[in-house]
Amino acid sequence: RLQQPAAPAAAPAAKAEPPQTPQKSAPEMQEVAAPATSPTHPASFQGAELQAAVTEVLSASGSAEGLTIAAIAEKVGRGVAAAEVQAAVSALVEEAQAYLTVDEDHFALL
Repeated sequence: RLQQPAAPAAAPAAKAEPPQTPQKSAPEMQEVAAPATSPTHPASFQGAELQAAVTEVLSASGSAEGLTIAAIAEKVGRGVAAAEVQAAVSALVEEAQAYLTVDEDHFALL
């Protein structure tokens, strides 16, 4: 009969230390410059101010077919959402200061 070799002697159990992960430092806060403002386009628009800015953009366009909501929002700037511009344009239409031109998305001043 063949004898099986004896199992090697077990090494003394070493304490398993958890792997060390590098400590991440907190990200440094960077100062963010405030958006530039101008007299006609304040940093934040609301109600009548936004309507005035939209009126200014439409007046300056000189286009017979008018401008789209997206184009107006881009020209107004300051991160004004298209939905806010739509609300301002709708108010101008209700006040008979603006109207639809070539389709449901183009507006011009009366």
